[in-house]
Amino acid sequence: MKTRKKVIALAISVFLLLCAFGEMFSVSAEEIALGNFHITGGQQGTDYDLEGTSLVIKTDTPLIIKNINPDAVNTTNIRIQNGITANITLAGVNIQNTTSNDSPINMMGQGTTCHITLADGTVNTLNATKLYAAALHCGEGSTLTIDGSGTLNAYGGHGGAGIGSGFSETAGQLMPMHGDMIQ
Repeated sequence: MKTRKKVIALAISVFLLLCAFGEMFSVSAEEIALGNFHITGGQQGTDYDLEGTSLVIKTDTPLIIKNINPDAVNTTNIRIQNGITANITLAGVNIQNTTSNDSPINMMGQGTTCHITLADGTVNTLNATKLYAAALHCGEGSTLTIDGSGTLNAYGGHGGAGIGSGFSETAGQLMPMHGDMIQ
């Protein structure tokens, strides 16, 4: 009987300690403000960084990206570094290229792969206003997969695709897509 009471007392003590100090042992992803985006996951400087007006994705570490101000147009584009596999979740972006000929999301080069997940309940808009620019550029030698239950509105500039390539350019491989997409 005494042993049973000691075990119960020990179990209750451990439970109370875990409850009291639970935050010390929990892992939560920190949201970082960079450019006009909030980014969750990864580490700035290693997995992503801001280079001029581009958020450059450098590794395959999963990242969640959303606008800081969901109602405002964001002119910071997203570029997938050549030759890597990127895993990003769009959780409410509204990107328009107004200052450069870059696409709102740009991936190109042999071996460049991007898996984009559209976060549930979000609307993500990519608007390429420049001549021949694709909204979500998947250049020759690259592979793009899109899934998720969010919405993607992709508007190419004059002569450019919503999702694919620019004028007189061969597009990369576009994998089967899921979710609601408007081009």
